[in-house]
Amino acid sequence: GLKLGNIDEKKESEDEYGAYIRNNDVRSLRMTYPNAMRLLNTALPKEEQIEVDADMGTTQEKILGKLVKERYGVDFYILDWFPLSVRPFYTMPNPNDARFSNSYDMFMRGEEISSGAQRIHDPG
Repeated sequence: GLKLGNIDEKKESEDEYGAYIRNNDVRSLRMTYPNAMRLLNTALPKEEQIEVDADMGTTQEKILGKLVKERYGVDFYILDWFPLSVRPFYTMPNPNDARFSNSYDMFMRGEEISSGAQRIHDPG
């Protein structure tokens, strides 16, 4: 099996791309952006591969949607930890890696349907 993590059961992911499932009845997937780029790059020619901290375009989003469906059997998924350089200036940097942000996009079959982020909340 894929050895996915389960958020509800607080089970760590052993999947090579660090994917998590929430709610076994309604299957959705959560993955970090860097791991999603690693997965995406498995389907791209070397000269088209995307760095983990670079933005992806619509074509790549659609390819990723197909890969997620093939590998995990889900249509809906969430990517978090987007590159800070492609998010608005007020987006909170990720405390674990300053190249990334505390932001997310939600996708349905490779199409972005929603996005959001934690805003910087430093009163100074």
